[in-house]
Amino acid sequence: MSVKHLCLLYLILILSACGTEESRPLSMNALYENPDVTGFSRAEKVVPFEFPREHGEHRDFQTEWWYLVGVVADENQREFGFQFTLFRQALTSTMPSEEAWRSGQVYMAHFAISDIAARDHVAFERFSRGHERLAGVSSEPFKAFLEDWVLQSVNTTFSPLELRTQDSGYALEISLEATKPPVLHGEDGLSWKSDKNASYYYSIPRLKAVGTLTTPEQSFEVSGEAWLDREWSTGVLDPNYQGWNWLTLHLDDGRDLVLFNLVPKTESVDVMPVGMLIDENGSRTRLQPSEWAMKSMRLWRTWPVSWELELQDKTLAIEPAFDDQLMSTSVRYWEGVVFAFDGKERVGTGYLELTGY
Repeated sequence: MSVKHLCLLYLILILSACGTEESRPLSMNALYENPDVTGFSRAEKVVPFEFPREHGEHRDFQTEWWYLVGVVADENQREFGFQFTLFRQALTSTMPSEEAWRSGQVYMAHFAISDIAARDHVAFERFSRGHERLAGVSSEPFKAFLEDWVLQSVNTTFSPLELRTQDSGYALEISLEATKPPVLHGEDGLSWKSDKNASYYYSIPRLKAVGTLTTPEQSFEVSGEAWLDREWSTGVLDPNYQGWNWLTLHLDDGRDLVLFNLVPKTESVDVMPVGMLIDENGSRTRLQPSEWAMKSMRLWRTWPVSWELELQDKTLAIEPAFDDQLMSTSVRYWEGVVFAFDGKERVGTGYLELTGY
């Protein structure tokens, strides 16, 4: 799970209020009232996942996203993080007319780069209605785009993919090839976020990333690893929660880790911890709450960017590559590169997302 629900709901609000006042970052509390979900499908039971169908859109659900993060380095081991996310939100459950401009869908995309050596984080945002010339997603062949920001298959198979984004002198041209198969979260892809709200959710935990990353100063030939998330649902965060913590790690021993918990408003509410460990061959193990725990160790401003992770029989320190990796987009959240340390030894690289702080 990620900040996607919040961003998409904000998109509805700014579209409906367009021209009335200057847009400002949206507070979390404004999102806790459920939008009209009448007529939309809900994630309530286990269903069979079929690929490549699931890579495409699920328009009978209200909310959907395609989320990609990665950490890459050049030949001199200068490291960068990157994020690309495309969000889809249905404005109505009524099937639109055949007129292309009345698709009933709106899209928002985020593109970010973290230059670790320069301690510089930049983020960009775009919006569009759904239209074959403007924004949308197809499954065969796969293509997810908003204007000239594009994540698409190179040939008739889903992998390899190509990511192309650019804005204000920053750009990515990255080839991505899956080295592990899709992994289903929760109960065969049904991932509960509270007692009443769930999503359908899968990840491709490792993709080999190779290509060119450009900053206003220069271009770098880079390579590394990426993570792809896919999720679709109807409904929003339960009002007992103010946000969440989400962590994914590529461990140096070839395993992958994803951990998630909701941030409750009061101590009487369950934090809903979810954890999964993926082995070198792509097989998953669901972690029980007794097998892991995260403890905040340091704040940057109000954001808990440094953590202690108890994982089975190990204690790992999770530290940001640098503190200010704030996404100053419509909904403000922290999302950036983190490193895992076992003592002084770096043993993993990943991304941390924080909302509700």
